[in-house]
Amino acid sequence: MRAKIALLWIAGTVVAGAGAGCAQLGQYATVTPQDRAAVQDACEAKARSDHMTITNWHGIRQASPDVFQADVTVEYKNAPYERTCTYKARDRAVDFSDAPGQGPFSGVGNQLDVRQRARDACEAKAKDDNMQIVSWMPFQQLGDDRYEANVRVQWKGQTYDRTCVYKDKSQNVEIK
Repeated sequence: MRAKIALLWIAGTVVAGAGAGCAQLGQYATVTPQDRAAVQDACEAKARSDHMTITNWHGIRQASPDVFQADVTVEYKNAPYERTCTYKARDRAVDFSDAPGQGPFSGVGNQLDVRQRARDACEAKAKDDNMQIVSWMPFQQLGDDRYEANVRVQWKGQTYDRTCVYKDKSQNVEIK
């Protein structure tokens, strides 16, 4: 079910509310109702195909003439994640990524570097194993050195849910 977002003008700023959550979202005012519906439909379909449920819409903004981004909370395996859904209207492409400043890698510096190293290592391992990673969930840090992300891979025409495990100090990676 699509969340209804009400726009209120308060002291010249747009506030979007979905349920109990409200956020200051001045740049969200330019999205037309038709674009908003297309973004919500596309993001909800992608979430379902990735076994996620969108539980809260924080706002939708237009990043460029045919690219829209929706900040959402999704539930995956009974855990909430803050994600950004990017919808490209021209080719109807949809993708989820970690929302800026959210999740276990919301810091700056080394944490972001570790996350990128882990992602690169997982992609290289998948390629070495003749797999392609088609979707990601955020990495979770387990201990000082171990990072895990649930991934969906395609291998020999089939799709499988797997976990990519990356150990930063040894740079060891495995997909299981």
